[in-house]
Amino acid sequence: ATMIAKALDLLDKTAAGFEDVPENAWYYSSVNAAANAGLVAGYDGWFRPDDLITREEMAVVIAKASASLGNDAGSGGINRFADRNEISGWAYEFVDQAATAGLISGMTADTFAPLENTTRAQAAAVIWRLIKP
Repeated sequence: ATMIAKALDLLDKTAAGFEDVPENAWYYSSVNAAANAGLVAGYDGWFRPDDLITREEMAVVIAKASASLGNDAGSGGINRFADRNEISGWAYEFVDQAATAGLISGMTADTFAPLENTTRAQAAAVIWRLIKP
């Protein structure tokens, strides 16, 4: 949340209602800004700031960020992933959009690995692809 909020200069820090994001947390402003921009939604009132983010969750955030910038991603990029049936239903369309737009690639040429944890390097790479000139 912090990486994408800073990359997009998101400023709306109004409390988004996450029970586990205290006002004195270093990530408070970024989490709320990303949530208020519609990029992150949390889980039933919880953000879970200490959880790792999966690749499919990262794809959802980056696809939403791309759409917020007015980009039209299209679809079909997901078809190259042999493990596309392992992608959660709530994330499937977003993974497709991010892959089609060239924002996210697979772990191999033909696998996405949706439930593997995202590394900071992977997150930085997709954000760079989103904002590069």
